Amino acid sequence: MKTNFFTIIVFALIASVSFNDTKAQTITTLASGFNSPIGITRDLKGNLWINEPGTGNNDSRVSLVKTSGKVFTAITGLPSFKDTAVGETDGTWRSYFLPDGRVLVVSGGGNDVNAASLLYFDFKGWTPGVDSPKTVADARSVIHIGEFLIKNGFTDTNPFDVAWDSAGNIFVSDAAANAVLKVDQNDSISVVAVFDPIPNNYTPFPPFIDPVPTVIKWNPAGGFYLSYLTGFPFVPGIASVVNLNENGDTSTYASNLTQVVDMQVDSITGKVYVLQFGLYDTSFNPIPGSAQIIRIDSGGNHTIVQGFGPSAGMVTDGEGGFYVTSLITGEILHIADIATGVSSVNSTSRFNIIASPNPFSEVTTIQFNITNTSDVKFSVVNIMGEEVFSQNKGSYTAGSHNFLWNGKGTGERSLTPGMYFIKLITNEGIQTSGIIKN
Repeated sequence: MKTNFFTIIVFALIASVSFNDTKAQTITTLASGFNSPIGITRDLKGNLWINEPGTGNNDSRVSLVKTSGKVFTAITGLPSFKDTAVGETDGTWRSYFLPDGRVLVVSGGGNDVNAASLLYFDFKGWTPGVDSPKTVADARSVIHIGEFLIKNGFTDTNPFDVAWDSAGNIFVSDAAANAVLKVDQNDSISVVAVFDPIPNNYTPFPPFIDPVPTVIKWNPAGGFYLSYLTGFPFVPGIASVVNLNENGDTSTYASNLTQVVDMQVDSITGKVYVLQFGLYDTSFNPIPGSAQIIRIDSGGNHTIVQGFGPSAGMVTDGEGGFYVTSLITGEILHIADIATGVSSVNSTSRFNIIASPNPFSEVTTIQFNITNTSDVKFSVVNIMGEEVFSQNKGSYTAGSHNFLWNGKGTGERSLTPGMYFIKLITNEGIQTSGIIKN
């Protein structure tokens, strides 16, 4: 990999990454029928490259989606490994179309020889719908990230994302190794940084939480932005984005985030936008509609869209909006335009609930909206699934509403600081959101 793609890649980013957050916002489905889509990137022609992890039978694949919504299989038979102990499947997470016609695929953990690697495929002259999909046998070169880590004393590996520095070196975030690695232009691998576990001061177990580095993006001011997902028990509000220099030093860029799985940098304004995967219910199942896109401002984190997902990937559309993956529904969604505040999403239901501030110490505002007049019941559940507070709020008309909660349980009983779930029950259903009491 002696060719330096940096200048062309940066030009492509500057040409395509810009945001207009002053318009109304809509969400529509561009394409469907995917199997748990994760990563999404966009090439210079505007095509989307979608990564699906597969079912654990080396059936991970990469699909190409035209702006018309037409879908073509680009690469099939990629490594896919199912960890039956935790019910998770590792496959390919990200794909990047390079200026010389190659596609770099980031393959996650597993026991296949090509797992935990960076795989390169030659797509120069390839025509979707005419030429056959590539297979893993067509990989022109493979960089074995996982093999290097295991040989150097790491016990687990799951490469998740890559970014380039100004010299054309590749920096790799490994979510399972909790590390960032560097691959130089001679394909030599070295460890840049290893991240310590986070003390768990929020829930009874476990004693520490893995930071789980996910997305890495080049910072035009120097170095990189790196996001943390944070591992089990998926506590809301403890994820962050850090500045990372090429020596491995970090400093906090933004905090009070939740399950960060993707990130985009506006090359014009310098604003950073992050995708929050979503929240979990008391059984640790993902809550539908709980993903959010957050803009990081100097005055704090600013929610600009919610009510979709869970989602593990986003990319700009080049016209002020985003494309995102929808994990459970298997769809690619198009968010047209970006609003300045929390958006009104055009979907089948606008019933949602959020708490602000979150985390909070004494009082937080519970905000919700409903589409029809309904009786409303508010309750709070601890991480053991026990209801600690319940209150009938009466009847509300259609629209947006809010009320205060003082963070106390039934009978004004003091609640222990930690993680809770707030729940709103209306005629339209039940909506749940995570909250942290300091």
